Amino acid sequence: MDDKGNLIAPPDAQEKIWDLAQAFTLIQKLAAGENIRNIIDDQHMQVIAETNFKKIFLSYRNFNSIIRSWKMDGYDKDINYYILNNLIRPASIIAPQEAAQLFYFFQHKGFLLGENCEEIKVDSSLWKISGVPTVVERGDFEIENPQLEVHSIDNVVENCYGVATPSFAEMKVSGKERQDQAFLEKKEEFSMEMEQYAQKEQKDFSLEEDRVLIVCS
Repeated sequence: MDDKGNLIAPPDAQEKIWDLAQAFTLIQKLAAGENIRNIIDDQHMQVIAETNFKKIFLSYRNFNSIIRSWKMDGYDKDINYYILNNLIRPASIIAPQEAAQLFYFFQHKGFLLGENCEEIKVDSSLWKISGVPTVVERGDFEIENPQLEVHSIDNVVENCYGVATPSFAEMKVSGKERQDQAFLEKKEEFSMEMEQYAQKEQKDFSLEEDRVLIVCS
């Protein structure tokens, strides 16, 4: 980001981050035990083995590691490299069947589909995976002179939260309205205090008047 909070990244960065978040959400639902056939309406899903995650559970930390690594390298590699290197490769050692599932569902969300991933094979009927170390180590993911552009903070906020940030003029109006409201509240508070004070003075005066009448009678 620059000193104004704008994001400097590839033109499709926000779209890729959104798609990555969708892939994570899908896999997290499957890991939580949801039936894939209830989540995805696709004929191909009818012939795959049941999903089963016992060791690999994706979290925000995993998500952040991909985005952070991609950014720290100056976006000079395809984001697929970080999905493979940060998730699929370690999973293929710890839990190969779960790595196969990860790869399959990332592909379903549009990732890991390029020529540089063709050597990775997944058998979805048995959840077997092969070719991951070869593809990662060969390093065919470099991007020469990656094109970057400025994504304004307003645009990023609107894409993330679905709400446009107010304009400077709107902020000025809003600020004035808050000031006017605060003034009215203070004025009302002061009026109430003065009324209470006047009532107390009137009560005290009445008591004193009663005492004088008693003394003089």
